Amino acid sequence: MINFSSNWQGYFEKCGLKTEADFYNYADGDIINSNQKRNVTKFVIEDGTENKTFYMKRFFNQHFKDIVFAFKNYRRIMTLGELEWENANFLLQNGTETYRPVCVGVISRNIGNMCSFVITEELAGDCLADIVAEKWQDFAVNTQTNILDATASLAA
Repeated sequence: MINFSSNWQGYFEKCGLKTEADFYNYADGDIINSNQKRNVTKFVIEDGTENKTFYMKRFFNQHFKDIVFAFKNYRRIMTLGELEWENANFLLQNGTETYRPVCVGVISRNIGNMCSFVITEELAGDCLADIVAEKWQDFAVNTQTNILDATASLAA
């Protein structure tokens, strides 16, 4: 099962990505983060007119507690990819800016082996963590306070 946002299905089909396995096993790009439960790959697709950058988070070895958490909150069994998809779309539908989910896919519905992926499009702009790491000392105290207050408010 693959679920696409907007008109992304045709875009990816033109690039040869049609099935769950095509996406999940896509080898182009660079793994930028990885652990025992998931990895994140950054990849670029050149479609002839422009290059688009995407991030694919692949989930594997889903832990039982994740299944229980999803069920408690959504009243259905779902993968971590589906959970991220639902959460991002919920935020966007309620006016909270977040990454743009492009598609989500599930490889297996066997509860013991629920593999999934979610793909997001790269957003224009700078990452707050990068800005803070590079320029924190250059900010005025009131700017630092505003950043901390906004981050705390978002987390709350």
